[in-house]
Amino acid sequence: MTPGNEKRRFHGTKIQCSLGINGNTNICTSSTCAVCRIIETSFILPVHSNKSHFLRFGPGIYFSSVSSKSNDYTNVLNGNKYMFLANVLVGKGEKYANNNQNITSPNPGYDSVLGETGFALNHDELIVYNIDQAKPSYLIIYS
Repeated sequence: MTPGNEKRRFHGTKIQCSLGINGNTNICTSSTCAVCRIIETSFILPVHSNKSHFLRFGPGIYFSSVSSKSNDYTNVLNGNKYMFLANVLVGKGEKYANNNQNITSPNPGYDSVLGETGFALNHDELIVYNIDQAKPSYLIIYS
């Protein structure tokens, strides 16, 4: 393991602009373009009352080692989808096999939440509740 138990994980998100299309490398200013906001400021924590997403383990930043899991959170724009590959500091992960939407941080002694496959999950999830634990490394544009 690397120091701090750092892992590389996928994070799917939505785009609202033409970044990456026909050589466009300029990020947009739209507040609803999650891809450009992540590039500009890194990840942010979602609002707990955010009803547009099912927050299985509360308002954290969600990642997976499985790209197809993260693909479920993307949208298609101009025939493309956008996903980040991020470096995430897992530290000591607290394991959960079932949903717990009331989590706002890991329990004392833990640094992140690990959603394990089996009961409620088909694919693993890694959730952090501190934006300093995750840094986007690569933007993957695919169709």
